[in-house]
Amino acid sequence: MKLQLRDYQTECLTAISEASNADISRPLVSLPTGTGKTIIFAYIIRKIAERGGRSLVLVHRDELLNQAEDKLRMIWPEAEVGVVKAARNELDAAVIIASVQTLSRESRLTQLGHIRFDFLVTDEAHHSVASSYQRIYDAVLEDGSGQLHLGVTATPNRADRLGLQEVYEKVVYYRSLLEMIRAGWLCDLRCIEITTDISLDSVKALQGEFAQAELAGGRNPGYRTELSVQAYQ
Repeated sequence: MKLQLRDYQTECLTAISEASNADISRPLVSLPTGTGKTIIFAYIIRKIAERGGRSLVLVHRDELLNQAEDKLRMIWPEAEVGVVKAARNELDAAVIIASVQTLSRESRLTQLGHIRFDFLVTDEAHHSVASSYQRIYDAVLEDGSGQLHLGVTATPNRADRLGLQEVYEKVVYYRSLLEMIRAGWLCDLRCIEITTDISLDSVKALQGEFAQAELAGGRNPGYRTELSVQAYQ
């Protein structure tokens, strides 16, 4: 059964198409988590493949890699998908889904020299300004080549204030969390505050997130986790 797009997903696809027709080749889409951003770019991937084009999807976590492949196969079961991650290096497929950590290595990037991608997707696009992403862009994107580079993210504003305008030309479609809740596409929020006597003031932040090594080094003892579980239960 064909997957029925939601109204805002159709609107988003139209916005991307109109932006492309207006020579915006690096559009950014911002939609909250849980609203089907992967479905949106999967539809574009399928259309490009039907015209003989190739696509590259960049993800920064394994679960996003698996999600991208699963959603693509939902709308296109016969999709030819290759994965670049760790020991896997499947570069001959029409659609390649790649881990940024793996693909950004020089040894992997040199293997992309003979491949032209018509469509590049950066999932979690707020990471795009990182040097690992920039190395990939330098290797696969060419000015004036007609390639489309789509960024999708739920959080277009970075905590470190580095601007995504260095990578993307325009936010072509945006819906806030509150808008999607009011429209009935997401559940309403219920917040619970759990009070502890632990201070995180001395924990350093890296790219807007706490340094995991410092949190694991004694500043997040087990009882804090137990309190969280108890509150959730």
